[in-house]
Amino acid sequence: MNKLNIRRLSSLLPVIGFMFAFTVASFAADAVPAVSADMASDTVVVEPVAVNEPVVQQHFFVGLQPQHKLYVQGYLIDALHFACNSYGYVAWSMQSARRNLKETLFAEHLKQLDYFITQTIGLAELSIRITPDSEGIPEIMEQFVTLGQAVKLMLEESQAATESTEPGAKIIESGKLHEQVGKALPVLVEKLQKALQEQASASAQINRGE
Repeated sequence: MNKLNIRRLSSLLPVIGFMFAFTVASFAADAVPAVSADMASDTVVVEPVAVNEPVVQQHFFVGLQPQHKLYVQGYLIDALHFACNSYGYVAWSMQSARRNLKETLFAEHLKQLDYFITQTIGLAELSIRITPDSEGIPEIMEQFVTLGQAVKLMLEESQAATESTEPGAKIIESGKLHEQVGKALPVLVEKLQKALQEQASASAQINRGE
C-alpha cells in the first residue's frame, strides 16, 4: 500500500467512526419501546427498598406440612408398637428357655431390634429438625430411646456368662423400661387420633370455603 492510499484511509477514519456511532445510537433508540398513555396507566411502579430496612429472608422449604407430619407420626407409633412387641417376644422366649440364656438366637434378635430402634430414632430426629411444629414426635422419640435402653440391657444380660436360671438386675431393669413404654403407647395413640380429627375438621372447613 503506497503513502497516498494510507493518507486517504486516514482521512476517512473520522467519517467511518461517526457513521458507526450513529448506527449504534439508532439501534439503541429502536430497541426502546414506545410507551403510550394507555400503557403508562397500567405500568406498575416498584418502590425502591430503603437501605436501612432489614432484609427479610425467604424460606421456601418449611419442613413437613401438617398432614405429612401426621403420616410420619403415625408411622413412628406403628414402629414403636412393632419394637415393643418384638421386645416382648424375645423376653418371653428367653424366659421359656431360662436354662439356655446363652442361646445366640436371642442375641441376634436383640441386635436387629437395637438397630431398628436406632434407625427409627434417627428418622424422628430428622422429622423434628425439619418441622417447625413437631408436637407429638418428640414424645414418641423419647419412648424409642427408653425402649432402646431396655433392649441394650437385655442384650448385655443375655451375653453375660451365668448359670443362674433367675433374671439378673439388668433383665429386671429392662423389663421395667419396657413396661413404661407399653403404658405410654395408648396415650401417644390417643394424641395422634385427636390430631387426625382436628386435621380432618380443618380440611373440611377449607373445602366448604369457611
